[in-house]
Amino acid sequence: MTTLLPHQIVYLQKGSSRLYAETIQVVTERQLCWARPLVLIVLPDDSHLMLTGEDVTTLPPSAIDLLVDGPDILWPLDQFFPALDTEALPLLMLLQDSKQKASDSPRTHERLHQFIQQYWQA
Repeated sequence: MTTLLPHQIVYLQKGSSRLYAETIQVVTERQLCWARPLVLIVLPDDSHLMLTGEDVTTLPPSAIDLLVDGPDILWPLDQFFPALDTEALPLLMLLQDSKQKASDSPRTHERLHQFIQQYWQA
């Protein structure tokens, strides 16, 4: 089991979708993590999701949802994976650009909701 720290970039993966989040607080007594979703990447079902920094920059814009000002989640600690720096840095650059564009939308929140539903239905 990997120990997570506050402000670490982590991800949840379900099929060809991956939700990147920042850990806010790790509650080891309850095995929970309070996390702030940052980016949701949704690829076609037949795609295999093994991202590197170069892959993130070549993804179509329709595959990336930037979750600016979205809701936080409380999630089981053992389901998170730490993101590699080569994954996290390009995503953080996308987020920095998005702050200027205000890309938050109802469609983005709907896709986050769908990801969470699919995760728990499996």
